[in-house]
Amino acid sequence: VKANFLSMMKWVDSGVPLPLGSAHNLRSLVGVRNLLDLIENCAINDAAKNQIFNVSDDLDVSTTDLLKIIATSMDKRVRLIKMPLPVLKLGSKLISKPRAYDGLCGSFQLDISRTKQTLGWKPPFSLHEEIAATVAWYQGKK
Repeated sequence: VKANFLSMMKWVDSGVPLPLGSAHNLRSLVGVRNLLDLIENCAINDAAKNQIFNVSDDLDVSTTDLLKIIATSMDKRVRLIKMPLPVLKLGSKLISKPRAYDGLCGSFQLDISRTKQTLGWKPPFSLHEEIAATVAWYQGKK
């Protein structure tokens, strides 16, 4: 679990109000089970030979929605505050973490249409299922 995602789970778990209610970015994510399924598919599929493929759970979400999905998986309520994005950006610079803004509010989307078309692959697990599995792992670690 990457640091930002782990931090988001901790924030939701703590119940602290989060100033990310205005983050309407879009990000592609991939759960480990979907990644492993694609790797297995590439290992046995001749069409994958010498190719590079993008992979994701095939549903791009905003940070705001991601926090809500995490909260649902934890059976908790996330407290989101709508903060103007320029204020968040300035705040991240003031605390010497300008990359935090990009990591939480920036968009990063992958097009997996070629992966699906070339390999006949689709993620076997939904984004919600992968997040629920990650949350279960996190809760088991506590």
